[in-house]
Amino acid sequence: MTLKLTALIVLTSVLALNGCATKVYGRVNPLTEAEKASFTCQDIYTEIQKNFDFTNKVAKGSQFSSGDVVAAAIDNGIGNEWEKKAAIESAGQRLEQLKALSISKKCAPPKG
Repeated sequence: MTLKLTALIVLTSVLALNGCATKVYGRVNPLTEAEKASFTCQDIYTEIQKNFDFTNKVAKGSQFSSGDVVAAAIDNGIGNEWEKKAAIESAGQRLEQLKALSISKKCAPPKG
């Protein structure tokens, strides 16, 4: 095997492992105009709870695992931190929108 071919195989392997090692949490979408118009106070409370469930899932998913060893070896775990930050930011933005919508619709604080 030539040196170039060997280097290409190693580089491809590293990139493939990096994609497998980085955790993917997903994102929470911003409120749409249709949601803003149609949500009742109960819908808002339900969506706030879903938002908290999402952030808890991200927090649990970001705990150390064997995949983190590979991620740390490849990119010092930076990809996982970026992914976590982006997921939490998307949830934070939606939560702020839900709070604002709750105020604009004059929803009473949820019971319990």
